[in-house]
Amino acid sequence: LSIFITISYNRIVYGIPTRAQSSEAFLCNLLYIADEKDEELFKPDEAQEKEWFRKIISRQRLRGAMLAEIGEDRSFFARRDHYSESYDVIGYEIVHPVIEETAKAQGISAANEIYLYLRRAEKSLTYILMRQELGEYVKQAAFNFVNALMFSIARSSAVFLPVSMLLYAAYIILMVICARKDGINSGVFIFSFTVLISILANAALVSLTIFPQGRYMIYCMGLFYTLLTVMAIKVF
Repeated sequence: LSIFITISYNRIVYGIPTRAQSSEAFLCNLLYIADEKDEELFKPDEAQEKEWFRKIISRQRLRGAMLAEIGEDRSFFARRDHYSESYDVIGYEIVHPVIEETAKAQGISAANEIYLYLRRAEKSLTYILMRQELGEYVKQAAFNFVNALMFSIARSSAVFLPVSMLLYAAYIILMVICARKDGINSGVFIFSFTVLISILANAALVSLTIFPQGRYMIYCMGLFYTLLTVMAIKVF
């Protein structure tokens, strides 16, 4: 069903009856932590990709859309805000124009052909930038994961950070008590465990690819509070 929907969407919007894989999400994350020194990652036969990278990094620097431009305040919420503001700028306002300029300079004018050219270019750049030291990528993913957990059951803010962590702690404690009381085969435990795993899995997936937003994270919010209430009633 997912493949059918994707192919249908591409056919209607871009006129391409295929499922063109996009690595744009990973690329934006890799570009956010990159800087000019990463030119050394490019091999001699990757001259076109290196040219794209130089233009992209130059525009990122001008727009302040890179980790190196975050400033002195690198606290959790400062980094969250800077990253979220930079993400779409990198993808839509920098990467797309740079690649599309090259495509048009090469005589490619049809929208569907430019789209496919863009996807191939993004894939190539992603593959190359995966060679960089990924410590900052992992750190950014960890920041995103905490942010995603907050968004899954509340708002992402300094006020709700301790509140959401306390709610998760209460949920897990109640889940353990229910398991000891009624067994791990009880309906309440199975349902509550499934909801928790779903939240963690969704948060992990979003954290590794794109930045967490409410619309990506709310799927289990209602279930979380329903199960928290049910478990509290059973325990107390």
